[in-house]
Amino acid sequence: MLDFNPHLKKHLDNKSIELVGLIEKRKSIRKPQKKQGSLGARISAIEIQVDESINPIGSEIDSVGQKIDKWMEVKDYEIGFNRENYKEFKKLLTSIHRAKEINQLATQDFIEEVAFRWMIDVYQTQQAPQNLSTLITQSIEESILEQVYCFPIINLDINAIINIGKVQIKYFTEKDFNDLEESFPEDAKERVSFFRKRYQGNVVAAIAMRAHPKRAQQFALESCLLAVDVLKICSNTLFHPKTEISFDIDIRAKHPQSECLMHPKKIMNNLSFSSSREFTPLVIDQRYRLSMEPQLSTLSEFIGKPNDNELTNLILNAIRGFGDALTNNDLPKRVIELFSVFESLLLPAENAPIQDSLVKYGTKLITNDIEERTYLNTLIKEMYKIRSMMVHHGKRKDIDLGKLGKLQLALMRLILKLIEKNKTHKSKASIIKEIDDAINAAY
Repeated sequence: MLDFNPHLKKHLDNKSIELVGLIEKRKSIRKPQKKQGSLGARISAIEIQVDESINPIGSEIDSVGQKIDKWMEVKDYEIGFNRENYKEFKKLLTSIHRAKEINQLATQDFIEEVAFRWMIDVYQTQQAPQNLSTLITQSIEESILEQVYCFPIINLDINAIINIGKVQIKYFTEKDFNDLEESFPEDAKERVSFFRKRYQGNVVAAIAMRAHPKRAQQFALESCLLAVDVLKICSNTLFHPKTEISFDIDIRAKHPQSECLMHPKKIMNNLSFSSSREFTPLVIDQRYRLSMEPQLSTLSEFIGKPNDNELTNLILNAIRGFGDALTNNDLPKRVIELFSVFESLLLPAENAPIQDSLVKYGTKLITNDIEERTYLNTLIKEMYKIRSMMVHHGKRKDIDLGKLGKLQLALMRLILKLIEKNKTHKSKASIIKEIDDAINAAY
């Protein structure tokens, strides 16, 4: 049962009646237009059923793609909110969706649809069969599904399932589609054949989620992208900076598949198709999998059940930033991105001297060995010069791959150390204070 905050519930029910009083009715100004050009010629690969018994809802869109009003078509009329009143409606929706119990289960668009149709119904009938809070609660509970969401990963092959937190990196087997085929009616076998040809053997990031499908898909994508970032920072690129990372979830991939259609010049009496991938897929076999330990296990456990605090969020963002940096094949720019992650984890304040802070706190967190700290001190300063030359002067300097590899490894060790600290600390500030106190106590 959805636990609706009683104060928010009361505000919602009172404000919703107020908003009904702001609804207007006007002559319809929308005219259906026939699609032109490529849109008119296009054939949809998926057949979409339209429920004509439901009155359509439309909005005018501003220059940045935001809705600025909202209207429901009813015969020759439109009923809804003009620009000014839509702002009030939007404020209420934002306050509702900000509540954690709502935010975790449904999208704001879903809440808006339910609330708007309820208000139009109350406006037309001049009565409310139930409070809006009750309807929203029921609508969310009825819409909740538990499903597994799978996102294709391009340029990656595996020989066994890899578990990262609650995400599984897996591939669809022949048996998966044999089982699917058995569950489909005979007249729908072609659909299974389509999915088999497209996805059998393809690697996906998969996770089970329970919420309204659109909200669940959003959370699932966030989790799967983070899991792939973990895979990136545990790959051989961590040690060998020149090894390019070309795998990723398709929505974020920087090296997609290239396709080309060809036909004779004067008349299209023949058509051929070619596709190519510029990069050879990474193959993670048992040996490669072992080389990713123990950092993969530590990171997997952390993202699978993180603490809900400021330090946790800082580490999660660092993993994302680190993963993105390693996919940048422009090495001077990668150095800039790596130092951005270092700064986010080690800078005590915005006005603190950056290089001094990285050396002072970073070396002490990464290692207890005095000689190694001295080396890291020198390494950070040397690599930071490359970052400064690029940022402040636009000058590129040749990158020593060995030193870049050591810098990347230092960042990994820092993240792992902060994960360990996360068991006893909730913020970066408390870790910084602990180091400062230890330094002061040494004199």
